[in-house]
Amino acid sequence: MKRKTVNCMLCGKSRLRPIMNKDGYTIVKCTACSLVFVNPRIIDIERVYAKNSDDSHYYANTVACDTIEFSGRLALINKYRPSGKLLDVGCSNGTFLRLARKKGWDTYGIDPNEESILKCKRDGLKVVK
Repeated sequence: MKRKTVNCMLCGKSRLRPIMNKDGYTIVKCTACSLVFVNPRIIDIERVYAKNSDDSHYYANTVACDTIEFSGRLALINKYRPSGKLLDVGCSNGTFLRLARKKGWDTYGIDPNEESILKCKRDGLKVVK
């Protein structure tokens, strides 16, 4: 996969500090505005999310760990807003959407992967490409 190093997408600065590596990706934090993101970026991202991509099965194998992580994130969101509409951009197999729906949220998802979208729809989740 081709990658390109970019400045912060929020403030445009190049003051980035690596904070961790996960699955071959470097996660950086902008020291100017605190945005956290992957850098360098994948240029040919469509290939990653192709219909038959092996990556589409990654999240299916991490549901238990993701549920724990997402429960913490949802608890944080609930401090500021206990319910309402929730959009998950890059929802993958819908783990976060399912969890939020159980807690009373009206959930919606967007994902580029056709397999993920079909799985979500089979589970009654509102997801589009």
